[in-house]
Amino acid sequence: MFKVSKLILILFLAFHGLTAVAQRNKYGNRRSVVFASLVEAPNDGKDNQSESNTDAAEDISNIYDKMKWGDVCESFVAETDFGKWGNMIKNELNANSYPDIIRGSPDLSKYCPSYSNLSALDRENVWVLILNSIAFYESSCDDKKTARGPNGRLKGLLQLHVGREQIYAPNCKKGDGKTPQGTFRCGISMLNGQLDRGENLFSRKSYWDVLRPQGASQKYKKIMRIISGYPLCHQ
Repeated sequence: MFKVSKLILILFLAFHGLTAVAQRNKYGNRRSVVFASLVEAPNDGKDNQSESNTDAAEDISNIYDKMKWGDVCESFVAETDFGKWGNMIKNELNANSYPDIIRGSPDLSKYCPSYSNLSALDRENVWVLILNSIAFYESSCDDKKTARGPNGRLKGLLQLHVGREQIYAPNCKKGDGKTPQGTFRCGISMLNGQLDRGENLFSRKSYWDVLRPQGASQKYKKIMRIISGYPLCHQ
């Protein structure tokens, strides 16, 4: 009787051991599948984002060719990739809150009809193009360029007033015009303020002559054509 009871106990334990292993395999495999999907998803997203950036950069590079800018602005975009200045603009748009920049303006929607339907990433690409265009017509994309303005010395890619940058917008700091990173932070903040005041991108009150319809240079017309010619704006 004792031997029979012992045998039953052994068989009982063996059965439960096999069941436990089966359960571990079942749920272990399930966890592996779930983990794999979590790992693969970000990679897929990153690949899609890279492809979008590549297309956008190539489109901007093609505009360089059409406008005969040469290679002076390659720190914004070089062939099929965004350069260090293009990425600085993107980083700044992500680092701080610029709701009016992201929302856009009525005249921007006129020249870029698809703007309101674009993703956040594609809207950033549009602003890289706009700031790149302002920089070309203000400084020929030369971050060391200086000039004399009505309020003093101008410097940098967006020709900011040296030593007076801090008076123009909340995120501007004294000396921002001396570095590309400071220039973009201040310039984007100034543009956001311009749109926040209800002004258009091409405003008679804009800080930059190249955005003023009454400006002596009339460069605003070229920037309008550049925006209108950007493929993203007509998707």
